[in-house]
Amino acid sequence: MLISLLGFAVLLILMFMRVPIAFAMAAVGGIGFALMRGWGPAWSMTG
Repeated sequence: MLISLLGFAVLLILMFMRVPIAFAMAAVGGIGFALMRGWGPAWSMTG
């Protein structure tokens, strides 16, 4: 629960910094997936 709230907070911060929503969501989702599953599966998912 804490990880999801932290991810949402980072998403809001990025949106307030005027980062496009698609890039902000991709960054938060990719980093969150990497922290939960590992960097190997996260990099293979981007391909």
